[in-house]
Amino acid sequence: MPIGNLGWEEDEVPFISLERGIATHVYAAFEPSLKDSRLANPYSDTIKPWATSKVEVERLWKLSEKLVGQEFAY
Repeated sequence: MPIGNLGWEEDEVPFISLERGIATHVYAAFEPSLKDSRLANPYSDTIKPWATSKVEVERLWKLSEKLVGQEFAY
């Protein structure tokens, strides 16, 4: 059964190890060259709809729960 409208089959979702999954967050937290990072400006930067739309946020949250097989309170 496809997950959402992404066309993935449940057994084809590319899961990665915990170490690989957290690597980006660790890098972002400690990489000195990222110290000047900023929040996107919605008037001049391209912002994906799931970052601003409450409907898209809800859809992404539900998809994430389905992918990991667990529901989370928020």
